Amino acid sequence: MPVAPLSEILSTYLDGASLDNPGIIDLPSFSTAALNESNYLLVGSNDDLHFYEKELKTDYKNKTISIQNKIYYHLDKLMFIGLQIEPAIRVTTLIKKHNKNIRGNGTIKNIELYLTHDLKDGAIIFNHNTLCRFSQWTSKGAYLATTIESITNTQDELKNISLNQIKKTMNPSSATIHTSSSPLRRTPALHRLTSTITSIDATKI
Repeated sequence: MPVAPLSEILSTYLDGASLDNPGIIDLPSFSTAALNESNYLLVGSNDDLHFYEKELKTDYKNKTISIQNKIYYHLDKLMFIGLQIEPAIRVTTLIKKHNKNIRGNGTIKNIELYLTHDLKDGAIIFNHNTLCRFSQWTSKGAYLATTIESITNTQDELKNISLNQIKKTMNPSSATIHTSSSPLRRTPALHRLTSTITSIDATKI
């Protein structure tokens, strides 16, 4: 089975269903045996938190891009999976896709926004189960997704590793602050991001 198009992979993550769909990235399962057979590289020690990774090619907007797939284990227990994404996808695109995905299934919309002090990097947590990190690669460019992780089934103490890292290095940010009278609204990328969030009434900070 080939790797699915990136838009389909992202939809699976945003639905919080990535751990239930190994076939979307051409795996029969997330077992260590399947990862070894598929030539995933082990990073770290088996007696601690470690992960398996492999570069994959997928289609996005009529072109092929690279993604680095990572499957995290603690000892022999599958914890969560993540993607490192070639900078090509706007965070606003992910927010709109998230909104479209949940519109008909009764899911409560919840988006938490975090930003670094210089506003060049940030993270969004979708519905408490999917974490997306993003960066602004040029001073006038849009925010582009860099990683996306599914944290749905992770034990609390390990789930908090990713969340605590975000909270230690970034500040929680209300989208409404940056779309009103704040001088930060003059940052085009930030204004587009926060306007997208407020337009779907999704932020609960």
